[in-house]
Amino acid sequence: MRLLYSVSSLLGHSNIKTTEKYLHNDLEKLKIDISNVSLKEKVISLAKIQNVDNSSPSKTGTVKPSPGRH
Repeated sequence: MRLLYSVSSLLGHSNIKTTEKYLHNDLEKLKIDISNVSLKEKVISLAKIQNVDNSSPSKTGTVKPSPGRH
């Protein structure tokens, strides 16, 4: 709580409620930003996994040698 009063004083707010309002908005935005970053990381991870799966040879798609070449 002491930090809140220090920040309020530094910002020149005459009422602590003003500082609380801005702090609350910033915390809500921070939560949203963190959630978005987390979601982006999950999407990137899934894309990498799918890319690895698509680039590995299929177990059913074996390549047979062409006739006459051994």
